[in-house]
Parts: sequence; C-alpha cells; structure tokens
Amino acid sequence: GPRQYNVAIAHAVTPDAEMKRHYRGQYNSITKRVQARLGEDVPKERIDLEVYGYCKENAEINDAYRFISESDHMRAATPDEKRRYMTAIHTISSIYADLSQSGKPIDFNKRMAEMVNNRVTLQLAQEKKPILMQEEQQQNICVDL
Repeated sequence: GPRQYNVAIAHAVTPDAEMKRHYRGQYNSITKRVQARLGEDVPKERIDLEVYGYCKENAEINDAYRFISESDHMRAATPDEKRRYMTAIHTISSIYADLSQSGKPIDFNKRMAEMVNNRVTLQLAQEKKPILMQEEQQQNICVDL
C-alpha cells in the first residue's frame, strides 16, 4: 500500500545515477577486453585510447566521453582536468590508430602515456599564456603612466 510506495520512492535510483552506472559498466567491460588482449599492466591512457577507438567504431563519439568520464581517474579529476584529458585523448587517438596499424615496434604503453600527458601539459601552457600576456600588458601600462 502507501507505506511500500513511500519506501520505494525514498530508495529510488535517479535516472542520472542509473546512466552513470551504465557508462561505468561499459567502461569496465571494454577495459577488461583490452587487458585480456594487451595485458594487465596497460596504463590508463592507452586503455582510454582503446575505449575511444571502440566508441568511434561501435557507438557514438559522445559515448567515448561518457564512458571515460566514469573511470576512476576521471571521476577524481576537476572539470578542467577532464576537459584537457579528453581533448588530449581525442587528439592522440588518430595518431594511436595510425601507429597501431603501422606494425612498427613501439612501446605503446610508454609512448601513449607520454603523448597524452605531453598534450595535457601543452594545453595547460596554452591556457596560461593569455593570462601571462594580460599581466605583462598591465605592467606595461603601469610603467607608461
């Protein structure tokens, strides 16, 4: 009756929480397949590149963002860190796909982590550059007065 209805409503899972759980499950499922194929010691950057590539081929590109956003490292990140990281994954994904198809002997675990982290660092430097230029302009204005 009404009591059970109130209990059910009080313990209902929001659609947003259910969707996040679904995305996390999909991320974990793809991660397990990647680790079965490439080994258990695959760094998160390479796993995320694999997830991104999977989504490009088998789902929508927005799913890549949603799946990766539910990984442990992304859930702990700030919104700016998430944006930079996903931009880096997007940028490096085509390079990763080309190198994977090339057959060249590359230490993908090491190189992909380096490439993603370098891209994040570059984005951070580019974001700070306009701020530094504004500060320099303000200093020049003060000197001219």
